[in-house]
Formats: sequence, structure tokens, C-alpha cells
Amino acid sequence: MEKFNEATPARPEGDRILNAAVVFIDLEDYYRQLKQEDTWQKNDRNGITTYKDDQVTIVVTCLREGAEVIDNVVDALVTVQVLEGALDVEHEGRKTELSDNNILVFHRGVKHSIRAKTEASVIITTIK
Repeated sequence: MEKFNEATPARPEGDRILNAAVVFIDLEDYYRQLKQEDTWQKNDRNGITTYKDDQVTIVVTCLREGAEVIDNVVDALVTVQVLEGALDVEHEGRKTELSDNNILVFHRGVKHSIRAKTEASVIITTIK
């Protein structure tokens, strides 16, 4: 039942449990790690999968101000939870502003675009 992620050149200390009977996720530690990695220094975002099974994936993500995800469509239910920062999300001809402690839920197949208004710490969960 346990599933592990192995280290990569970009994340040499990346060994971690992704799926087990109980998985503890320390958000503060992950956000600190993401902001120390080269990917964050060179790009407008960085993320790490913290849980994954056949139905659910949880990704902890940092976005720099101005980072965009354009016309995204996912074949799963998606939640976007902002822990800190602000996002503009466009979906179905509407715009929703998300800020600290807000969650937006998309049903399967809903096209959406996300733009970080400020630097943001976000949890993205997909449920198949």
C-alpha cells in the first residue's frame, strides 16, 4: 500500500511517502523547501506532490506574482486552496478573486485560468 517518491537531481533529498495508511503533510516545511530550490529561483512557480493514489493527488505549490496557468482543463474534480496570497481565477466567463484561506472547487472538465496577483502559497487537490 505504501508508495514512495524517489529523489531526483532537482530534489536530491526528495525521498518521501506519497501514499500509506497515514500520510503527514507539514505545509510549512514544504513551502520552505520549495522556496529554497533552484526551480523557485529560476521560474515563476514551484510545486511538490505530497500525496498521490489512484483517485486523489495533493500538490503544494508556490506561485510568484504574475505566474499564470492558462486555459487549464482537468479530467477530475479540482480544488484550489489559497493559504497565503491572492489569485484571480477565470472560469466559465466569470472571474473569482481568491485570497488567504479561500477555496474554489471545479467540477471535471471546467476550463479555468489562474493568475497570481501576489506571491501565493496554494494547495491543489484533484479527485478522479
